[in-house]
Amino acid sequence: VLHPGDSITICAKDEYSVGDIVVFFYKNDELLVHRLLKIDKGRYFCKGDNSFRLEDVDSSALIGSVLLDADPNNTPEFISASYAVSRVFRRCGYDVEKVKTTPEYIEYKEKYLCPR
Repeated sequence: VLHPGDSITICAKDEYSVGDIVVFFYKNDELLVHRLLKIDKGRYFCKGDNSFRLEDVDSSALIGSVLLDADPNNTPEFISASYAVSRVFRRCGYDVEKVKTTPEYIEYKEKYLCPR
């Protein structure tokens, strides 16, 4: 949905929803832009659509969500598939190259990451 060099507009919210693309402070005050995949006990679990690692984010680190006219990946099917990639990443010992050979990732890549 977002590409290197894109400009984004963000808006702070009182509540965030699974599927939102959020901006948050990450280690050493860097900013990350990731999709919110799960909320559990006040923790926000986020991952970039083209990333492998799931980030565990405290609500105090959230700055806002990205405002988009359209977001084709904000669907329950996509959220589930993206979350599954993070589980495969963990199962593969955090080895990106190993993940790329799994049926789960290959299907995810072909369905969501390849140009349409």
